[in-house]
Amino acid sequence: MGIGPCVRRSGRDSGYRRVVLRWLCALLVGAVLSGFTFLLVTGQYIKDGPVVVMLSAAHGLHLGDLFVVTGWAVAMLAVVRLTVTTR
Repeated sequence: MGIGPCVRRSGRDSGYRRVVLRWLCALLVGAVLSGFTFLLVTGQYIKDGPVVVMLSAAHGLHLGDLFVVTGWAVAMLAVVRLTVTTR
């Protein structure tokens, strides 16, 4: 016989699921955040700012890109902090 719907699972099993779900959510947020950051850094927009670092003759890192990358780094640290924090 299988376990019925009214039978509670062990605390260890639900804790494991909670940890896995937390990590999956963190990976999803990190992937979406990284994708948006990539689009912002590689795209062209009005307030690019001056070129700070030349990467090639036609490409460089603009002042506005540094702001985007800094925001990405802070957000990724927050995701990691939320993921490793336990009750």
